[in-house]
Amino acid sequence: MKVTLITLLIDEPISYLVDLFSNSKLMFSAQLRSTARPRYSRGPVRWHLWIFHFILLFHLLFSGLLLSGCQSIPPPRLEYTLARAAQESAQSVDAARHSPGFWGQGEEAYRQARVYFRDRYWDKAKDAFIKARLAYEKAENSARLIRQKTGEFL
Repeated sequence: MKVTLITLLIDEPISYLVDLFSNSKLMFSAQLRSTARPRYSRGPVRWHLWIFHFILLFHLLFSGLLLSGCQSIPPPRLEYTLARAAQESAQSVDAARHSPGFWGQGEEAYRQARVYFRDRYWDKAKDAFIKARLAYEKAENSARLIRQKTGEFL
């Protein structure tokens, strides 16, 4: 009876594998195997159990990877809307002319936030929309104050 490498991997202890690779033989006779070490009585090889365990392990790993990629935060729609409303409000008092520093900061943050939103980087987009909203509100307040000091009507 000849035993192949596959049978040894499934049915025999590790010492047989060491003998296999040290002697560089791929086939063993039953006599060599029985004299080298006593065989453990494990019964017939149950291939269906090995296949079942392999498939179960594969499915567990695959589903774990799949589910870990699905966890995400929701898109920052409220922050987007508030930043756009702050931009329109600052634009209505002509903040670009009266307060160009805050207006420029708001424009840059809003542009970057829209890029993050388009690329679905929700956490970065949320931070950038908040930064844009704050800059637009400062620009609006500053423009209102400057217009009030100069006597312009709102």
